[in-house]
Amino acid sequence: GYSFISYGKHACSYRHDYVPFISNLNNLLEIFRSRADMQRKLHDYSCDSVTGLPGQRRLSESFTQGSGLVTISITESDNLAIRYEVDELDCIMRDFSEMLRSVLLPGEVCGIVRGSCFAIITQRKRGDDIYSALCTKAAQSGSPLHFSLGEYAPGSVPDTGFRQAFRYAALGTLHSWSGKQRQSESPLLSRLYSIHEQMKTSPEMDWSIDSIASQLHISKSHLQKTYRSCFGSSIASELIGFRLDMAKKLLSGTPLSVTEIAEKCGYSSYVYFAKQFRKNTGMTPSDYRKNNTGE
Repeated sequence: GYSFISYGKHACSYRHDYVPFISNLNNLLEIFRSRADMQRKLHDYSCDSVTGLPGQRRLSESFTQGSGLVTISITESDNLAIRYEVDELDCIMRDFSEMLRSVLLPGEVCGIVRGSCFAIITQRKRGDDIYSALCTKAAQSGSPLHFSLGEYAPGSVPDTGFRQAFRYAALGTLHSWSGKQRQSESPLLSRLYSIHEQMKTSPEMDWSIDSIASQLHISKSHLQKTYRSCFGSSIASELIGFRLDMAKKLLSGTPLSVTEIAEKCGYSSYVYFAKQFRKNTGMTPSDYRKNNTGE
């Protein structure tokens, strides 16, 4: 707002308390303006209080010529506000932001543009891969969110800034997840998810890339790319994690020797098992057992 001093039109303008009043009013309006400006800057630069994701200004600064952009918009947000309490909805949004973080590749930046719209800045065309990974994770977690995904390909239009690229991506909806879709609609994803669960429950089996690719009737390169897109990690690194998780349970919950545990977890070499275990946990299997059983 504005305030100003007017002399001559009204007699009150000559009163001794009129000028201080106008001055104080100006100061008050300036305080409000400064606070509003500060709030806007904090929103642009700071992380969102619910999701912890950076705001629009940081996204804009990360976007350069040649960057690509993927937008993920939460649909039916009004219905969510009716169905859930504030704390419940905040928890749902935090879970969704964790899903977004889990599908990022090195160098990619994810942020929130407004309460129901997110953006991922990437240097390659990633819309299909991100959508596939998000659908898998949404189905696994039972997320109630419905979302649509749009994409602006890297370098599609010269001299494009973040806002314009965001608009291109948001208007060009590439995929939509309604929450009613099932992984059975994609036989490959369904079978890959089943194999992932089998690896988790029986990591001691021979889970070679060759055998899995043969089982799914796809190439090894396609298998590895799809697996990483869905689960955010390679088959080899996840298998190691599953085996070591099993080893930790056996070390802390059974009297089996370390050598027997190594064999039960799929390791033919005790030395290799001990090396991987120490690399992962920072201690030997025997030290882990002592720390977790008191023996």
